[in-house]
Amino acid sequence: MTEFRSWRRRAIWSRRNKAIPLRDMTMMPWHLAKGVYRASRVYAPLVSKTFGLPTHRQLIHLFWARARYGLDPSSYYRFQLFRPERWQRVERYLQTSDTSLVLRWLVAQVPEYPPVFFDKRAFAAWCGEHGFPSVSTLMEFEGGEATWSAASGASLPEADLFSKPANSQGGDGVLRWTYAGAGHYVGSDGRACDSRELIAGLARLSADLGRPVLLQRTLRNASSLAHLTLGALCTARVVTMRPPDGRPQLLYAVYRMPVGGTIADNFDKGGLAAPIDLATGRLGAAVRKHPSFLGTRVVRHPDTGAAIEGHQLPDWSEAVSLAVRAHEAIAWEGVPFIGWDIALLDEGPVLLEGNNVPCSTLAQMASEVPAGESPFVACLNAHLRARAPGARAVHDAGPSGLGR
Repeated sequence: MTEFRSWRRRAIWSRRNKAIPLRDMTMMPWHLAKGVYRASRVYAPLVSKTFGLPTHRQLIHLFWARARYGLDPSSYYRFQLFRPERWQRVERYLQTSDTSLVLRWLVAQVPEYPPVFFDKRAFAAWCGEHGFPSVSTLMEFEGGEATWSAASGASLPEADLFSKPANSQGGDGVLRWTYAGAGHYVGSDGRACDSRELIAGLARLSADLGRPVLLQRTLRNASSLAHLTLGALCTARVVTMRPPDGRPQLLYAVYRMPVGGTIADNFDKGGLAAPIDLATGRLGAAVRKHPSFLGTRVVRHPDTGAAIEGHQLPDWSEAVSLAVRAHEAIAWEGVPFIGWDIALLDEGPVLLEGNNVPCSTLAQMASEVPAGESPFVACLNAHLRARAPGARAVHDAGPSGLGR
């Protein structure tokens, strides 16, 4: 962890404009005080009431975690560092912002970095080239017009459809179009339209967003998983790790479930996240980011009442094999981690996308295991030693074996 934080500092100061980190250092006391104030207003009363930790002790923790380990006040509460057994391991937790900073710095050194992580069209084409099951696209829109269609004319299948930007993440801009019969569709915003109006609307949307937009069939969860949602698609985030000069292997996995009327299972937007037992594919109790669920595990889905904990995912070994084979197919060996979003359907596992900077907060909140107690940090440090500018160790951490 000490070595990783040294790499983080090096990534920060690698910017050409040194005025940016200097400004951030100058403003840090102000930003810290503001962050502590906001987080403590939301969380401190609940922690004091539920866990018995006085507010003044929480404030001491907050300032120390930020000053010593760079952890933001929100991370202190999300990782439940107010619990004595967690506070003793505070230095082993990592924020997504820190891992993203270092990973993106590493990526920036490689001009031939695979494009499959930045554009869903490139990802679909890559899956087709390698024979990996993925969701097929019906139409593509860009710059205010339809640029590609799987069929001629303005007809669309009489089925539920799903549209999303081709180069965005986190469920931003997604829309669901429910087939209402007689060639008409009702959008997730309640707007009804026919095929031609839907196509014209998505063309306009691509111009308004300044992003390409894809139209696809709506996927359905496997029958055995239908009760874990009100109808929206759930996904397994399966993260694979590739040590330098090594073979890809499974690192961790989380199952994400939408809540309420949301059409995406994004954890940041209120969704559930349940850890997956890597050996069996069984779910543990889920967590949520919302402050009202601080320190609690969700054992039943709040909408359906179905049991989450102990539920067996179908075709789990096939899903793991798909993720590992997909990582092996990435030509450049310098991709340390990939977070594969996999839909589990009655037809089997399907790749939706790959994330080269997977969310470490999601994994640590769901599993309750800090990143510093997994092979994650050792693997990342090894890649940094091998490929970062200067290619030398920042901290003498000894051998880079992943068992450390």
